Amino acid sequence: DKNLILLGTLGAPVDGEHAGKVRERIAKLASENNRLILHYLCRGSIDLYRTENKRKIPEGQKGRIDEKGYLRHLDSQGHPNADELNGAKRAVTEALLKL
Repeated sequence: DKNLILLGTLGAPVDGEHAGKVRERIAKLASENNRLILHYLCRGSIDLYRTENKRKIPEGQKGRIDEKGYLRHLDSQGHPNADELNGAKRAVTEALLKL
């Protein structure tokens, strides 16, 4: 029975379908016995060690990353950036002021 403010990062774009599903799961889990005041989700970087391992998987096998996925992983580097961190700070400040 707590008020929760959750901050998280996601290696995928936060406006995509995957991010929407993550938000739904988090909201459901966090709200079971608590009050979810804020859930801030921003882009995060993907561990390139994992990316390289996925590139080594033979083509056609589950888990292999294609060129498009590889570029998406590279694009995740540098996140969260200053704008995203400032966005988290603003969102938390606003949520606390509403309490």
